[in-house]
Amino acid sequence: MSPDFDETFARSEKKAFDGQPLRLTDDGIWLAMPLDVLDAAFEKLQATGFWSRIGTPAKVLDAGMGDGRLVAAICALPHNLWAYGIESHPHLCQLAQDNLRTLTERGMASNWRTCQGDYFDVSTYPKLGIRVEDIDVFFNYPDGNEHKLAAFLREHGRPGAFLVVLTPEHGLELEGLAREEELAIKRGPGVPEFRLVVYRIHRTRRDS
Repeated sequence: MSPDFDETFARSEKKAFDGQPLRLTDDGIWLAMPLDVLDAAFEKLQATGFWSRIGTPAKVLDAGMGDGRLVAAICALPHNLWAYGIESHPHLCQLAQDNLRTLTERGMASNWRTCQGDYFDVSTYPKLGIRVEDIDVFFNYPDGNEHKLAAFLREHGRPGAFLVVLTPEHGLELEGLAREEELAIKRGPGVPEFRLVVYRIHRTRRDS
């Protein structure tokens, strides 16, 4: 990622909830994705040819975008992508939009749209000008909601669309989604590694 990216989101962590690294909110957990993990995850997706499997133009959504760092990372990719973000917490949503505007003013692509709302509610998506079934790739940093998200995608997602999860949990199985790939993201000595897990919504609809 660029120096502007690292600077913006290092500063953002200090602004979110007075710099608390972990915060329980009414609707989830605030825990910023480590920037080194995000950087390594996108390098692995690029190296494995993930983006070439999607086709372009593609729509990519961060379900629970926090301070907007993953949305910004998508905008920085050299692919024809639209980046979307949904965040339910009003403070985090505003922080994300401020961060994305700042980076756009500094030269980042403006191919992003965000809104405050519940990504489990299909009526949220039209605020972004899209439908759930328009999304090609969903990203999620789980906070205990991963099985609920899998059920939501089975019901409303487009068959063949992807869910990409960054998690410290190994071997995470999500009912009704095919786990296509799991890659280790190793960090420094004594620092827990993450897993980058790629799932796919089954191509046969549940009601067919």
